[in-house]
Formats: sequence, C-alpha cells, structure tokens
Amino acid sequence: MQKVSFFLLVLLSFFNAGAQKNAFTLSFGSGGGFSGGSTIYSVDNTGKLYKQQKLGSNLTAQPQELAKLTKKEIREIKKLMAEVNFPSLQINTPGNMSQFVNLKENGQEFKTTWSGSTSGNSSLDQLYQKLNSLIPHH
Repeated sequence: MQKVSFFLLVLLSFFNAGAQKNAFTLSFGSGGGFSGGSTIYSVDNTGKLYKQQKLGSNLTAQPQELAKLTKKEIREIKKLMAEVNFPSLQINTPGNMSQFVNLKENGQEFKTTWSGSTSGNSSLDQLYQKLNSLIPHH
C-alpha cells in the first residue's frame, strides 16, 4: 500500500511540475498622458483574461475577470509569444502615451514599452493586436 501511495505522489508531482513549467502571465495595455493612468489587461496560461486600472503607481481596484479564452486562442497566443522571442527584446521607448506587453514566465519577467502606433518589432505588434482583439467590448 505504501508503494502505491508513493507512486501516486510521484505521479501527481510530475503533472504539477509540468503544469507549472508552462505557466505564464502576459500583461498588456496602454496608458500615460496627463493623468498617468493606464488600463492593464492580463491573461494567464489557463486562459483567464483580467482587467485592472492603474492611476499613477497605484492600482485602483482588484483585477476584474473579463473572459475565459478558448484552447485555440491560448495556442495562438503561445505561438505568437514564441515568435516574439521575449528574452532577445530590448524595447523601452515610452512616450506621453505608451503601449506595453510584459511576460512573466519560469521566474523571469520581460518588459516592453513603446509609444506610437508600432513597437518597431512586427512579431510584438502582431501579439499586441491579437491580445487586444480578445478583449470583450460591451
């Protein structure tokens, strides 16, 4: 009986480790201007999409869950993330009004910020457009 329990414990930890290995959170949005406010959206590997407001350096409320993405949408995001190759990016050109896409994955955090209509990286621009297309508009 102890051998079966030990085997189940090892098996469960294997699956949990695999799930954590693929864990990520992408945050994206825009902000700036006179108020310094921004709208931050985030999506994680489970497909939950959240919205949060920020005024200056203060978050104004708890994140609000907006939607649950489909598996197909999550696969599309992962594909675009791979094309962006976040570890190689060095985009930090904020302006009065800026856009951003940040990635937290495997204990690392990658940040990009740019002003204007494009980031200068077509793969990042495609990811940003895809992420924005998933925001439900009421």
